[in-house]
Amino acid sequence: MKKLFIFFLLLLFLFSANSWSETISLAVTGIEPLGVNEETARMIEDVLQTEFSRIPLFRVIERTRLDSLIREQKLKISGVTGTQNAAQTGNILNVQKVVFGSVSRYESEYVKYLLSLRMVDVERAAVEAPETIQI
Repeated sequence: MKKLFIFFLLLLFLFSANSWSETISLAVTGIEPLGVNEETARMIEDVLQTEFSRIPLFRVIERTRLDSLIREQKLKISGVTGTQNAAQTGNILNVQKVVFGSVSRYESEYVKYLLSLRMVDVERAAVEAPETIQI
């Protein structure tokens, strides 16, 4: 979890050039479970949404709104596995940034999971903040 905190500090640094009065709209899309159950992936999604919501720079789209928009557009968010898909989803959701990734089981003495996250700038369809976190 310490690494997750560092990730958020990195994001703050990356976007420090933006005015604090200007918020960035953000959606945390489905975290793809790789060798783990759906509940674990959903829990990580919830933690990410909560943590981004705590940062004044971001305006996070609520999960219920995200789900309804996805149903409306007939998208399956778990299919967002690439930068182009994330940018397309972000355009539909009318957000500036999309965070997506995967969680996978990694059995070692000190690490149980690997969380791979990427923040995509929707307008440029470019990854801005890739991060792999050992849990």
